[in-house]
Amino acid sequence: TQAIPNEQLWLLYSIDGLRQTFIRQLNVVVDIANPKLVVNPRKTDTNGNLQFILPMPQIQFPLDLWFQAVQHSNITNFVPTQLIP
Repeated sequence: TQAIPNEQLWLLYSIDGLRQTFIRQLNVVVDIANPKLVVNPRKTDTNGNLQFILPMPQIQFPLDLWFQAVQHSNITNFVPTQLIP
């Protein structure tokens, strides 16, 4: 929520925890270490909102994850979570 309306948004994740990382292409510094792209970018609605519904990966052990949404020159706070098999 509260992203830039009608703009592309990338959802990133990390399994390596927190560390500031500069992403030159988007001119942002994210808070997650070794960020990876969850899915291709999607466009926010006219209010700057976007919902991601994603399949759960098969895992055998609990997995700590950190998510952060990114737009050009705009980021959200990171969200820590844990996947449990």
